Amino acid sequence: MRISNVIYFHRFEVASFEKLELLMRREDAELLSGGGYDQSDNAKTVIEQPYMVDQFRKLDVNDIRLSLKPYGAWTDVELADDDENQLRLVWLAGNDIMEAVEEKEAKDF
Repeated sequence: MRISNVIYFHRFEVASFEKLELLMRREDAELLSGGGYDQSDNAKTVIEQPYMVDQFRKLDVNDIRLSLKPYGAWTDVELADDDENQLRLVWLAGNDIMEAVEEKEAKDF
C-alpha cells in the first residue's frame, strides 16, 4: 500500500492510511527506513517522542487495526496486540513517508 497523501510542512510529513493519518518528523521517518535489518528499536524510539504519544492518545485502536489489515502481513491474533500495532503503524508510516520523499526528490532533480 502506498500512501495517498504526503503533506510537506517544515520538518513534518503526514502518512495517510485507511482510517487515519499520522504526522511524523522527517528525521524520525529516516530512522525507520533503513532496509535489511530489524527496526524495532528505532520504532520504539520514535513512538516515545511526545508528538507521537499525543497522536496515539487520540487514535482509535480499531482504526489502527483496520489500517494495518490490508497489508495482509499479520493474523487477526497478531492484530489484537495494540502495542505492537502502534509500532507496526509507525514503522510503515516512516517507510512510506521516506519512499514518497525520495520519489519527490528524484522528480525535482
